[in-house]
Amino acid sequence: MTMHRHFTALISMMALIACASSTAAEDWTRFRGKYGAGISTDKDIPVRWSATNNMKWKVALPGPGASSPVTWKDRVYVTCYSGYGVDPDEPGKMSDLKRHLLCIRRSDGHVLWQQVMKSRAPVSPDVHKRPEHGYASHTPTVDEHGVYAFYGSSGVVSYTHAGRLRWHFPCGDLWSGYGSAASPILHKNLLIVSANVESSSIIALNTRTGQEVWRKETTRSNWATPIVVPRGDGHVLICFKDVRVAVGLDPMTGRELWEFKGDFARRYTCISPVYSDGIVMMGGLYGGVAFRLGGSGDVSTTHRLWKHPQWHGQSTPLSYKGVFLWLSGGSHMDRQDWETGQRAARPIGADERSPGPASPVIVDGKVYFVSQTNGTIVWDLAAGTQTARNVIEGDDSFFNGSPAISNGQLFLRSDKYLYCVAKE
Repeated sequence: MTMHRHFTALISMMALIACASSTAAEDWTRFRGKYGAGISTDKDIPVRWSATNNMKWKVALPGPGASSPVTWKDRVYVTCYSGYGVDPDEPGKMSDLKRHLLCIRRSDGHVLWQQVMKSRAPVSPDVHKRPEHGYASHTPTVDEHGVYAFYGSSGVVSYTHAGRLRWHFPCGDLWSGYGSAASPILHKNLLIVSANVESSSIIALNTRTGQEVWRKETTRSNWATPIVVPRGDGHVLICFKDVRVAVGLDPMTGRELWEFKGDFARRYTCISPVYSDGIVMMGGLYGGVAFRLGGSGDVSTTHRLWKHPQWHGQSTPLSYKGVFLWLSGGSHMDRQDWETGQRAARPIGADERSPGPASPVIVDGKVYFVSQTNGTIVWDLAAGTQTARNVIEGDDSFFNGSPAISNGQLFLRSDKYLYCVAKE
């Protein structure tokens, strides 16, 4: 009997460990989730919802924002801004600008804590006039030690999960008329921040102390969030060096591993790199280029696959089962073959000219496209048809943030609310 009890206890403990590991693996800890891919392994996300159907909870936000929610175990984090630029006609005084970081209990939407930071440097005086933007466009990132938020010219802050400030790091005080938007990402003990607008640099910080570990010069005309992906027995950080050149860096040291001259854009880049099965696609204003990952030195010729001159937009595409997927003109879903670049477009039933800046995500073979003002379109890839268009009644604000998926729940933010969508 004693041996049986020990065996039963061991099995129970193993089940708990497996469950805990599964929960951690399903957290959505950065912009577009693991590797920035926008792909969820969940199987039970609703395809239809409304203000009263499959709506677990909603939380009123203290201000607007274009950042995405992130999750860590029982918590959801999201950023907003207030005090300046909320009303485009009466923006107020720039000195009153504040950034908010909210920690929300995922089970019931209760706000556990909120930290408010006053602006520490000037920002673009006009970016709030853009319907897709504002002063809280960087998605935070999170790990076991706490949460990290980037506020542009006001710097990076890190808080514990209890809401205590750990450190603050200024990344530069320059600003752009297009604002600031690139999201921070984590790799091992480093927080990697694309401070392109603020100081023409990408900076790696120690997550425990906030001290600078390395810095690499980049272009200021870059709003793209970088990605870190596996490479051989290590990893590579993929980012833009300028609007015409991409680079692969050692994420631990900032050392350049390779360079790809792709002529990605004429003016600026705002679309994050996309990676799958050894192929990278990067894009800018009116251009997307695909190339194979790997090599050293200049790989512009040896690793190039194709270029698509018409590809453009603000949202980052998806890389899924041999094709790249993105919205074209707000009404068509474009599919482009990884290897050949062969393109096909299908109408998805959208009737907006612009889909907005939110990037699509894939869940269980279905693509979720969030439009600014006309709901979330769910598109079934296998059937090639629209499954649903989900409009939340009573919320006429902009939906600019990309959704987050975690443990059977879809988190969606507007300029007014954070929503938790889950099967009833």
